Amino acid sequence: MTNIYGKAWDDYVRQQFPNSAARRNRKLAYPGDEWGTDRFWNATFEQLFLKHGAAAWRRAVEIGPGAGKYTERALAAAPELELMGFDVSQAFIDVCAARLAPYGKRLELRLLDGRVPHEMLDALDERGWSGTIDAFFAIDVLVHIDLQVTIAYLLTAAASLRQGGLLIATFADPTSTEGFDKLLADIKPFFGKVGEPSAKFEYVDRSIVETILQRIGFHIRYCGNWLPKRDGEGRDLYVVAELQDVARARFLAHHLR
Repeated sequence: MTNIYGKAWDDYVRQQFPNSAARRNRKLAYPGDEWGTDRFWNATFEQLFLKHGAAAWRRAVEIGPGAGKYTERALAAAPELELMGFDVSQAFIDVCAARLAPYGKRLELRLLDGRVPHEMLDALDERGWSGTIDAFFAIDVLVHIDLQVTIAYLLTAAASLRQGGLLIATFADPTSTEGFDKLLADIKPFFGKVGEPSAKFEYVDRSIVETILQRIGFHIRYCGNWLPKRDGEGRDLYVVAELQDVARARFLAHHLR
């Protein structure tokens, strides 16, 4: 299933983005840049990463680095950081690798084939990273992944982080005003595409996210519809959670194998 999604994102990177009007009109450099601005990404990085100690990280894992906008910010902010990024799209990996080549061996990118739920866990075990990782992060990624796959990624994070390590992630929230508007706006574009690879959102709300994270060993530092420099709430749910119950996280990891 994930391989099919990987091919869809490959097509976006190689065909749709280069031919898009948004790219031409805004002179965008990288796929994904049409979905935000530097100002917003910088504010998000400040709020979710830097305020929670990202400059001191030594090891981190990113799920879905895409073209590398947050990957680059993390590597630049933490001079001793080594980062592993996992993505379903080889095209995105190629873009990210070229963009961040100056960081050399500090960045390792791996393709996910999605055949088994312990794929990332095995890679981290082989690297000797399990139990030593400062942070897992996934920004604007889990919004596209259904909950059954997402729980495998969350449990991988819980099983691999060190005590006190952080999970930083965003989720699609249909209970926010903008989230509900997005849900309505996407009726026509996606109604006939259920089950097909697409950029359709997969929605959860705060109670679901908090309950799941707490049950697999996390303490919630922040969970809400944060939005920089604007009145009101944002569309998505922003989460920073700290791994506290390591024993529970390691025990539940048997569900991945």
